[in-house]
Amino acid sequence: MQQIDQFIDKAGLRPIDDLKVLQPLAEKTKLRPSQLAFFFFTFLFLLVLCSIWETLICDLVGFVYPAYMSFKALETQRTDDDKQWLTYWVVYSFFTVFDDLLYYLLSFIPFYYLIKITFYVYMFHPNIQGAAHIYTQVLAPFLRKHQNKIDQNISDLGSKLTELAKETKQFEVTQRNIN
Repeated sequence: MQQIDQFIDKAGLRPIDDLKVLQPLAEKTKLRPSQLAFFFFTFLFLLVLCSIWETLICDLVGFVYPAYMSFKALETQRTDDDKQWLTYWVVYSFFTVFDDLLYYLLSFIPFYYLIKITFYVYMFHPNIQGAAHIYTQVLAPFLRKHQNKIDQNISDLGSKLTELAKETKQFEVTQRNIN
């Protein structure tokens, strides 16, 4: 158990011991909440390794935890945590757009979902904050370079959608008058 506790400390799971919701289970199992979390994450790891629910687990790791932490960040007066999670969502969204393409290119790699989960954890782990690195090194420079063109395309698309909405409404009015 000592090695597990060392891993818990390295992984930053110790704050889980303060979660009151896990206390009843911890008392019944005679394990600390951080140890319960360790065994739970180990179980999830084994499921992904065996290709059981890997898509669901990957989505939960990449979305549910960050969404909850974003909620908590918005509920505080601090802005540094807001920036951390906003940066995460920008990078997450960028990779989500390309996820289908990446899947077909990379799915032959063993443990694709394990790599993807590791990537998500890299992006949001408070000691690493990989999303900030990806944003400052890759996304922000790319977006700054192409910002005017992107803005123009968005404006053009907005105009075309507005025109399409007007035409659709006019078509609907015409159809009602015919009937």
